[in-house]
Amino acid sequence: MANIFTARKDEFISGTGFYTTDNNAEYEITVYTDLKDMSDPASGIPNTPQKGTEKYAGYHTISLNDPVKVTEGEIFSVVVSLKNPGTNCPIPVEAAVVLMENRFAVNVSEISEEEIENGSEECESFISVNGTRWTDTKGLEIEDVYNNPKMPDSNIKYYVGNVCLKAFGSDGISEPDTSGKESSVLSSLTVNKKEIAVCNEYEEPVTELYTELSDGSDTMALAASGTGKISVNGRPVVSGHTSEPFELSYGKNIFTITSEEDGLTPVKYTLTVVKNRAYPDYRTETIIFDEENTKVTSARGHEFFSGESISDYLGTTLTVTEPEREYTIDLEPRRDLAALMNESSLYMEGEVITGLFDLKGTVNYSYYPDMSGAMDIHTRMTSLLGENAFRVYPGEDTDLYFQTAADDNGPASTIWHIHIPSRPTITTNDIRVSIPWNNTIQFTPDYAEDAAIQYRLVMKYKNETPAASDLFPYETAKNGDVVWLEDLMPGQTYSLYFRLISNGRRFASDVSERVIQLPGGQPVCSFHTEKECVIFNEKKYTATAPDGRELKCYDRISDYCGKDIILTEADGTESAVLVPLRPEAPRMELEYSTGKLLGTYYSDSENLCFLVNSDRVYDSTPINADTLMDKAGYITLDKIFSSSYRPGDTLYFFYRANENYLASEVFAYTIPSQRITPESMLRILNYTDHEIELAAGEGLEYGIRENFRDEYKWSDDPHFTDLLAGHEYITAVRTAATETEPFGTTVADVVTTLPYTNNPGDLNGDENINAIDVIILKRILLMSIIPDPVQKFNADMNSDGSVNIFDLQRISETVISATEWFTDEQGNYYR
Repeated sequence: MANIFTARKDEFISGTGFYTTDNNAEYEITVYTDLKDMSDPASGIPNTPQKGTEKYAGYHTISLNDPVKVTEGEIFSVVVSLKNPGTNCPIPVEAAVVLMENRFAVNVSEISEEEIENGSEECESFISVNGTRWTDTKGLEIEDVYNNPKMPDSNIKYYVGNVCLKAFGSDGISEPDTSGKESSVLSSLTVNKKEIAVCNEYEEPVTELYTELSDGSDTMALAASGTGKISVNGRPVVSGHTSEPFELSYGKNIFTITSEEDGLTPVKYTLTVVKNRAYPDYRTETIIFDEENTKVTSARGHEFFSGESISDYLGTTLTVTEPEREYTIDLEPRRDLAALMNESSLYMEGEVITGLFDLKGTVNYSYYPDMSGAMDIHTRMTSLLGENAFRVYPGEDTDLYFQTAADDNGPASTIWHIHIPSRPTITTNDIRVSIPWNNTIQFTPDYAEDAAIQYRLVMKYKNETPAASDLFPYETAKNGDVVWLEDLMPGQTYSLYFRLISNGRRFASDVSERVIQLPGGQPVCSFHTEKECVIFNEKKYTATAPDGRELKCYDRISDYCGKDIILTEADGTESAVLVPLRPEAPRMELEYSTGKLLGTYYSDSENLCFLVNSDRVYDSTPINADTLMDKAGYITLDKIFSSSYRPGDTLYFFYRANENYLASEVFAYTIPSQRITPESMLRILNYTDHEIELAAGEGLEYGIRENFRDEYKWSDDPHFTDLLAGHEYITAVRTAATETEPFGTTVADVVTTLPYTNNPGDLNGDENINAIDVIILKRILLMSIIPDPVQKFNADMNSDGSVNIFDLQRISETVISATEWFTDEQGNYYR
């Protein structure tokens, strides 16, 4: 990743900041100056690359060992190469994340597409696979499959902005501090967690230190850091650790801090800690002091008594007069929470309030304006795309009040109030239903022009309405859509459950139910083939299983496939009902050589699905198997290995249940391990305007594709021909499959074929043919330089397919013929 910057003044680029997305991520930082091409951040003069590894994922600030001098207005770039050991997504970017389901799109991030568009510029931020071919992130959109089995028709779309990469400058880089090398100095010091400067702006040590404590503390604890042995008043302390408390008295308290180190001059610091007699208690919003020896007055002359309220004086300065001195206390102002939060903080799609967990200090909420009964917001903490948010409950919450609590450093904030609207109501009157045939239901949502609903049709088993989460798996319909529900059971009662989807301006509604009775004879009983249970009227019938067991309504009938259940009425009349059959399992056989699961399953691929590490088909949500299929309809190891499933996971394939049959028997397939293909196996030997040649190796196969959405075309030939000129291709290599093992992991790189036209003789890319190109060609012929494909292409001056002495002769003649001749005053010729 890379960002291009413009220097605001003459300075040194001394550091950079960026995120890593995995533990033990490797990085390499390079700063480029004198850029030649604004679309190529690596087209300038590089400094010495700096490599390293960050143990933990997160944000890091890295100081450069080799700071780079830039002048005001100069354009430069910072390029960072990142490599993760365990994940494939090392580059952190700003992005708007949009979840698309069927025809609907919902932004599930806290930044909009418009903010991304307006917050980035062309030729500003770049990403690259290999550090040579760069993609400008301005306007970049990436679409991917949303791997959620409950939302099988959903995709995720990322609107990409700038990469998260900063550059830090400093006015000057001083010469090495020889006194620092000779003396044992502290690197940092805190007193009661308050930082004390131990050096000046020139990084010179300051040995006379001073601080005041106005919090009423009777003791002081400090934390000193350095490379030497540190002591305070002769008491040893551990570098970087908080010391045991030291007693304080009113007025000045003198402490001597010593740092000693073998071979270096010891340094003695004098720390003066002044304990003030007056201090504000922000929790009670009062001023506390010794009235006998101390006087506290406001700027307007009001004289306080100890314990008096300072609520009306927050943000002002008080004057304190003690017997030995006079000083001031700057009271912290009351933070205006309403200025930091607003109505847009309520994110209705996620039913959360965002931003509260970004506030400093403890934040409380209450149902009352006076904050009575306040509770910590962490009691309602939830997560939205990895960020903490505050959960709200529409219908239960009406008005909420928030306030940051007072602490030692400041008073409680103002109270921020937000009204939580109720959920909208959608009723059966908002769904127009018709029954064109005794096995078909047709309905149309008729709520509002911009409305959309989620719905699910199930047989009527119980009277209660399900919770919102029970709508899975659901379908989506837009207002005005005509929805057909076909192949239903005549005479059966169905429940159509539905709710409004949040549109950003209102919450989702509660779930409503529309009961629909289809015409036709009422069956003695029915079977819920998905849940594999029997449904009948227990008041009218008793049911007996083939093994004699008495059945209740909703009892599972998985073990009675193809057998009769006897239903007996009160008068003894018996009816035999056949339990639906369970079809055979899909026929599959793995062929390692092709990487495909072969069989006849593809003839019914629409109904083929699978579960992961579970064969309980009756109480799990299946995943459509087409997510693992290639364009020909075969399940492939390529698709399985590129999914989120791991070696050792077992996939249970089966045909889903329908109105007439239970789910089929399962075919179990355990994902095998892959051999690791070393990165060194991928070497690009040569490429031209129409071909790419990779290095051949034993037991390898080679692939090529045009973009990341295409499937690789694999073969045992490392030579790809009939390619487009000036076109970008993704080439790959992997360990070939054997009869007993699958193919190995894939190593890939991006190659752009050469354009149709070339510039014969230009071997250094400066678009000129001169003596430098002659020197380069000589070194190529002497094998002191290994040419790249472009140099090979341009060095073949006579187009005979090889680079030799004849090409050197031709390029030399070209340079000579292009040289101008001059004469001096004596008539001598020279070039």
